[in-house]
Amino acid sequence: MRCGRSLDKASSNMYLTHRWEAGTEKGLEAMSDEYLYSNTASVAKERLKGLERLEDSATIASLASLEIGPEWYCLELGAGAGSIAAWLSEQVGPAGRVVATDIDTDLLDASRYTVWRHDLQVDQLPVASFDLIHFRHVLIHIPAWKHASTLKSVLRTLKPNGVLLAEESDLHSWRVDPGTPEPLRTGCSDGIEAVLTAYAQRGMDTGLGQRLELMLRAEGFEISSVNRRSWHVTGGSLEARFHEQSMRQLAGSIRSSMPELVAGIEQLATACSDCRLRYDTRTTVSVTCRRSR
Repeated sequence: MRCGRSLDKASSNMYLTHRWEAGTEKGLEAMSDEYLYSNTASVAKERLKGLERLEDSATIASLASLEIGPEWYCLELGAGAGSIAAWLSEQVGPAGRVVATDIDTDLLDASRYTVWRHDLQVDQLPVASFDLIHFRHVLIHIPAWKHASTLKSVLRTLKPNGVLLAEESDLHSWRVDPGTPEPLRTGCSDGIEAVLTAYAQRGMDTGLGQRLELMLRAEGFEISSVNRRSWHVTGGSLEARFHEQSMRQLAGSIRSSMPELVAGIEQLATACSDCRLRYDTRTTVSVTCRRSR
């Protein structure tokens, strides 16, 4: 895994300009309410376990640095299969509370934490109720023009001086290593382009991670730290298996709406099991920030 840190002082006007451009009519019309990676799909549990294996150690390290108290109230948005919610529950103990939310809650364990079926785009959250909120790869699945209102809702939900750990993707670092032999290299590059095209046609911001810090500043959060992590992956590895499952689920989700992209994405999925393949993954940008008093 590759890690880095940045605390850029760029003007929030850069974010405001991008926010307007991302909200074009074409982008809005293309966005479907259907989630591409439904937790109810047959491959969802294994895919989410792969995501946990890839990212949980870094997420938990960031959360552990916050010195979570035994009576904290914590909110896990888009909880997936619930690994981070379970870890948080162990930290806060019986005197605290952890709420795990998702559109699809089938994979969440209500015996270990509170489970809410919740759509962040439309459902309200309680005001000034949580000491800590965490989400990972959630905003990217929400239309870009809704990002500001979504972050305002998250800000209102934090208690004064409450902490947010926001983690989002920058997909622009996803590329095939030049050492991968042809025609495998070109085929995989074309598959990555097909994925990015599918996301763009749905109005998703594929460079969201690049702008995350500026977005949070613009909505009134006080930034504490910014970290970046990415991976160099070999085909046939556990990490590549996660990407293969993700690509197959994506291909199934867009088969009727974007049939022209399916072949390229399925080709990429198949290539993930080829040990000759080398590639750099997306970058996960992790921002720790607070609601001011």
